[in-house]
Amino acid sequence: MDFLGYQERNPQGYMMADAINALDDEGLPRSVITAICVGRRAGKTTTVFAIILGRMLSRPNYMVGFTAQTQVKARERFMRDVYDRVTRRWDITDESCPVKMGVAMGQTYLVVKATGSRLTIMPPTSDAARGDAYSLFVIDEAQQFTEDHGQALLGGILPTFSTLKGQAQLIMMGTPAEAQSGLLWSQLEKGRAGTGGIVEYGANPFTPDHEEGESIEGTTSDPDVWVESHPGIGNLTTLRDVRVYGFEGMSLADFKREFLCLWPAGSASRFINPTDWDACKVGGDLPELPAHWALGFAIHPEGKFSSIVAAWRDDKGLAHLSVLDSRDGVRWVGTSLSAIYKKHRKTIVYDSASSGANVEIEGLNRTLRPRVSPQSWPNVSTAASLVTKLIRTHALRHHDHPALNEAVASATKRGTRDSNRWAFGRIDYGSDITALEAGAMALRFLDETPERQPLPRIA
Repeated sequence: MDFLGYQERNPQGYMMADAINALDDEGLPRSVITAICVGRRAGKTTTVFAIILGRMLSRPNYMVGFTAQTQVKARERFMRDVYDRVTRRWDITDESCPVKMGVAMGQTYLVVKATGSRLTIMPPTSDAARGDAYSLFVIDEAQQFTEDHGQALLGGILPTFSTLKGQAQLIMMGTPAEAQSGLLWSQLEKGRAGTGGIVEYGANPFTPDHEEGESIEGTTSDPDVWVESHPGIGNLTTLRDVRVYGFEGMSLADFKREFLCLWPAGSASRFINPTDWDACKVGGDLPELPAHWALGFAIHPEGKFSSIVAAWRDDKGLAHLSVLDSRDGVRWVGTSLSAIYKKHRKTIVYDSASSGANVEIEGLNRTLRPRVSPQSWPNVSTAASLVTKLIRTHALRHHDHPALNEAVASATKRGTRDSNRWAFGRIDYGSDITALEAGAMALRFLDETPERQPLPRIA
């Protein structure tokens, strides 16, 4: 840091340095590959360049390769973070300058005169590193590399480490990409599983977005969340700048990725926080249904699973979901719904876009003509948002039914191209979220439908 003229230190810089410099019992780097995912303006590139130059100044013939999504981008980072700062302190044409640098396009490098150590700006290709023995290789903006491109790049880099007796390292750094995939995501997943080194700062993955009319507290729009998530606020940037240039100057999706280090929810993302769901669990026997409750059912798009769920609110206003029936397939649905309707005479709530549900309602209409309430896409979306919020605020109660537990564990977000609305989707298309879908629709219907006297029971 002193060599580059930086006067201040920051805690996140020490954390990154500690992770990169950590040694095992044999005195070798603990992690051959270290992935760093930290928000913009938090100092990750500055810290890594300081580590690079510190090693080059103290270690003879220490060879470093540096690349990014393009060689041009890598050169830009070098010029801004190294060349500009070095030339402020020394005249590089003078013999007193401790380094010599080349800045020609395609031939950008820095050499420490006293040690012979060299930093070379490299193209992001698998062939670029072959034939050399690098002590350290750095991949900046690693989120820009697809899994295939990234693995091909690693295939060219890692073999060059084989002659360095366990001393070589690779560092990759960046911010979240537009999907949970690619080189950086893959390495972070390995680190989360305990098989690699990572430094990861960011908001809780289950942090909700602010909804109109609701409090911003605890959401991605809450400055307190920004401060907790972004280690650079207060030392390398200010809360005002994050608000003006980040939150107000970017789309929410970009702000969440660049400053809160939140990866977009993907098809493999669990959407509901399991800790919140556990907090909503109540023990004991299933309670009797109250006088005022709503009845919902849902069917998997391919008819693999179906669920019938009751929803109500207790005297304290807490929402309750109770599974009345949940099984594989659909053949049983008509019989079960018919029996429940005859006993309780409750309006049957279902997704109007579900072909399987429409078939069952058509069958019931031929015999019972039950009171029904088909739910439109806005209804289904509102229902999902309602239940998610209630779980997050621990204002919902469930009775540990396996079907609901599986549904919550398997649920993610799905939306449409022409709408900002979203509803529950499946992490795996073969998973069962029908209990959650049925319960959410029933609860939304209950909240928007005044209590009414039930019709006489059907004998």
